[in-house]
Amino acid sequence: MFPILLISLLQALNTRVRNVDDIRKHTRVPLLGLINYDNGKHPVAVTGQSRTVISEMFRLIRANLQFIGSRTPIRTILVTSSVSGEGKSFVSLNLAITLALAGKRVLLLELDMRNPRIHRTLGLSRDPERGITRYLSDDRVDWRELLRRSEVESGLDIITCGLIPPNPSELLMGDRIERLFREAAEAYDYIVVDTAPVGPVSDALLLNRLADTTLYVVRKGITRLAHLEIIEEAAGLDKLPRPHIVMNAVRRSFLGYGEGYLYGYGDYRSDSSRKGLKSLWRGISGRWA
Repeated sequence: MFPILLISLLQALNTRVRNVDDIRKHTRVPLLGLINYDNGKHPVAVTGQSRTVISEMFRLIRANLQFIGSRTPIRTILVTSSVSGEGKSFVSLNLAITLALAGKRVLLLELDMRNPRIHRTLGLSRDPERGITRYLSDDRVDWRELLRRSEVESGLDIITCGLIPPNPSELLMGDRIERLFREAAEAYDYIVVDTAPVGPVSDALLLNRLADTTLYVVRKGITRLAHLEIIEEAAGLDKLPRPHIVMNAVRRSFLGYGEGYLYGYGDYRSDSSRKGLKSLWRGISGRWA
């Protein structure tokens, strides 16, 4: 009885998302996909030649977006989360790369104007003359002048944040942002928007009118169960357009959508992973020999 009581106590004390079942119990928002755990050393996880588990999972999310957009096309994708540190910028960047790898023209907007990270990830300087805040605050600026070509994938263009403004919410409520989305939709197949978390601020909610769907990033072991109420309420009140959850930082042994089935195949593991598994097997074999 003691192990059972201990497990029950640990479950009662847990306040963070641990698995898919936790998401299903606390919200009716559908799960779009899982993202494998990344150690942060390589923030660009998807390339044209990559066949790792994490790159295939981003490709699966791309396929799922095509499926849910079969009736109403999805072209503008809003990416947000509950709080900082759940991986929304990581998901935004690699999703944009994945869409560009399919031969699409993709525009990535760094609209988390309170804590922008994508430009640092790509090694781009925070140029105040080429930031989206300059466009939103100056009627004379053309958004095309702010485009920065991606060295990762030729079909991907980026508009970075630039200077951090004192009034991001007011900038997002203006007519300039609507004009940007309208004109960019004519030039690009997809627009991926990395925006601020919805827990502490309302920036993402102000873009509701401009997006076709929302990817709400939930990170295993970081997102609190209480935070799932945010996405549940946002979906119920139509605060976010067509929301779907992406669960981030899932360990390899968990890649089974909660049913115990392993997603990964041997060919999709990196060389270092295969060597590690072989060494582990040799160690076990030698121990039991």
